[in-house]
Amino acid sequence: MTFCTQPFRGIAATRSKSLGLPGLPILLIDHPLANRTLPEIDVIAQERLNDVVQFLIGLPKT
Repeated sequence: MTFCTQPFRGIAATRSKSLGLPGLPILLIDHPLANRTLPEIDVIAQERLNDVVQFLIGLPKT
């Protein structure tokens, strides 16, 4: 699994294919990240934690 913001989704998909990982899941997060504070990034991480856990244990998204 890789993480990226929406504007970089295509680049992430192309890069994963070039590395031999065409099915690598891409978890999209809100853009931009550069101007966010660490507490804001922590909130984003907490909000997406369930998606990461579901991927790791192989459950379908609900």
